[in-house]
Formats: sequence, structure tokens, C-alpha cells
Amino acid sequence: MDELMPWQETATALVRDLTSRIEAVGLSWETLQAGFAGFVFLALAGGVIAFTRRRQDLFSGFSVGWAFALFLGATGALMIAGPLVPSETLNWVRGGQLLIGPLALLLMGGFLVRMRRLEAFEDSEAREGDLATQLRQSQHQLAELQARNAELARIRDETAQENSRLAWDYEAASRQAEAMRIREEDTGLYTRAHFLERMREEFERTTRNGGMPLPLFIGLQGLDQLEEQAREDLMAQAGRVLRENLRLPDLACRFGETELLVVPFQTDSRGAAALARRLHRYLKRALPQANGPNRVTPNLVFVLLDFEINLVRFEDYLEACEVSATDVPKQTPNRLTRLPARFAVSKWGS
Repeated sequence: MDELMPWQETATALVRDLTSRIEAVGLSWETLQAGFAGFVFLALAGGVIAFTRRRQDLFSGFSVGWAFALFLGATGALMIAGPLVPSETLNWVRGGQLLIGPLALLLMGGFLVRMRRLEAFEDSEAREGDLATQLRQSQHQLAELQARNAELARIRDETAQENSRLAWDYEAASRQAEAMRIREEDTGLYTRAHFLERMREEFERTTRNGGMPLPLFIGLQGLDQLEEQAREDLMAQAGRVLRENLRLPDLACRFGETELLVVPFQTDSRGAAALARRLHRYLKRALPQANGPNRVTPNLVFVLLDFEINLVRFEDYLEACEVSATDVPKQTPNRLTRLPARFAVSKWGS
């Protein structure tokens, strides 16, 4: 035989010594093994009881947990009692072991199945908790998105309102700018630039039909003794009277410091004379009221220009109006005067 190692010899010596001591006490290895196994089963029974009490939600009442613990304890007790009972009662112990052992195995299977269900239930609860947490987070995110969308909608509505207001302001400013380009603010008559554009159109339309527009000058005399503001107020009032009493196609503007120019639309000399008489009546009635406490009634001069020849160029027509306007203040007031159109000497030579 091979020689034993030193540690093997030591272990063998310890086993022999322990065996001799146990035999001296009167116990055998079978008794110790049976007692140790019995105490292990009792310990397992205690563990099952503790676990069953802790999980009353799963093991309620006299359930498989308590039955399994009872049979484990009985099995341990029978294993401990086997070496200790007399030989005449040993058959009863063996019979109990044979009966309780299979039942303990069956209950152990049921206990393990219930444990598996418990794990599945706990997993389900954990998943349900996770899903509930995710649902709460999703609801919180949804609430934040809804609040953000509401804020964006509010900003969109405010922006739309602001854009509408700006568009309205722009349109109002455009209309005001167009009105200021077309009409004077104080008199309400056409501005000189717009009046000349319209008068050119009227000149071209009339000359195509073989005629000429009839310029009607209206001058206000006696304004030199008034202050500048009072003089401007009278001219503004005279302009408003013209605008209120002229037809829409008729043209009118302030042509000089104290002169107004009217170009009636499609009107002959007789119609122009009738228009002059009507405007004289309206102006005589309105101007003293506009003059306030000074009560200075201006004299009204009406001059109708006659053209001996039909002009071809609008520039010549406009020049004749500008040159002839200097003769308006010299005419007799409160009557209609007909003057032949004059031209600049430098252009016509005489």
C-alpha cells in the first residue's frame, strides 16, 4: 500500500479518536446521522413556519405552508426517535416514517408550486408597479406637453392678433398716406401733384373730343389785413365748401396763395357760369361764419379762362393757367369775369 500523506494520517487519527469517544458514550454513527437529519428537518420546518407567517397574503389559514411545516417537523421527530425507541415499538416508527415521508414530498411539491406562483405574482406586481410608474411619467409628460401646447397656442393667438393689428395699422397708415398724397388735410382738396395728374387726364380726354378743359379760378380778396393763421383758416373753409358742393369727377385744388382752381368735368361755358354762381352763393354764406369775431368778409373773384385755339400739349395748357392766375386778384369781385388765356412772352414772343 502507498504511504499516507501526513495530513491524511492526522485526519484518520482524529476520526478514530472521535469514533472511540462516541462508542464510549454508547452511541453509534447511525444514531448520530439519524439525529442530525432529524434536527435538519426540524430546522426546515421552523424556517417554513417563519416564512408562512411572514407571507400571510399567500399562505392564509391552514394552508400548504403550515401542512408542509407540520410534516417536516413530524419527519424530523420520527428520524430522531428511530434510534431511541425500544425495538418493540420500532415498527410503528418505521411505519410513520413510511407514511409521512411521501406526504411530506407531496406537500413539498405543493409548497414549491406555491412559491413559484409567489415569485410570478411578485414579478407581476413589480411589472405592474413599473408600468404604473411609466404611466405616471407618461401622464406627467403629457400634461407638460399639453401645457406647452396651450402656451404655444396662446402665443400663436397673440401673434395672430398682433399681426392682424399690425396689418390693420398698416392699411390705415396706407390709406392715410394715400389720402395725404391725394388730398390736403386742411382744405380737403386735391394736392397740387395729384390735381395735375388728374388735369392731364382730363386734358387728354377733352382734346381727343375736340375741346378744351375750362379752368375756373376763384380768388379771395381782402385777406391782407388778416393774420396768417386767420387767412389759412379762411382758405381751408373755402376749400371744404368746394369739396362739399362739387361733383365727384370735378377737379379742384389750391392753385395759389389766395386762389383756388376748379376744372368742371364735361362742362361747357354756360355750365361753368352756372357753377360759378352756385359756388359764389355757398362761399358768401360760409366764409363770414368761418372768420370768427373779426367779421372780415372776403371779396370773391371768379375768372373763367377762354382759349382761342385748342392746345396740343398739356404743358402749354398748364403754363397758360399759371400765367393767367396772376391776373385773378385784379378782377372785379362778386362777378364772373372771362379772360383770354395768356402765355409767357418768352415762349410765344409777344
